[in-house]
Amino acid sequence: KRANNGGIILARLKLDHDELADVVDRVDAQGVLTAEQMQNIIEYLPTTDERKSLESYMLSGGRDAAEKFEGLCECEKFMVAMMTVPHAKRKVRALLFRLQFENFLHSLQHDASLIDGACDELCGSVRLRKLLGIVL
Repeated sequence: KRANNGGIILARLKLDHDELADVVDRVDAQGVLTAEQMQNIIEYLPTTDERKSLESYMLSGGRDAAEKFEGLCECEKFMVAMMTVPHAKRKVRALLFRLQFENFLHSLQHDASLIDGACDELCGSVRLRKLLGIVL
């Protein structure tokens, strides 16, 4: 089930496994992937058990590695490609942060400008001055 769901998510990325691994390794997804796509990628990074299973499968005797790779499903091919990236999970999280940072910054700037405008209105409010004059 995980492999099927992963295959569907990965098919939407429009990048092959090696290109995706290269993007993650360079920690540069600007204009290539969205934050939502990066979140989906995190879900399908290989776990320790999956990593061990895939390593033993790829290194076992018999057919050559290329034939074995072609026999894998799309999600497993992605996992094998990501196994070649050192610290893949950290890099994907860093990419996700970079992609989300600009949106967070824009949102904070908008909120700060709203607060600044509200403060300006309060400072210039005649009614507030009258109210404070009565209360104090």
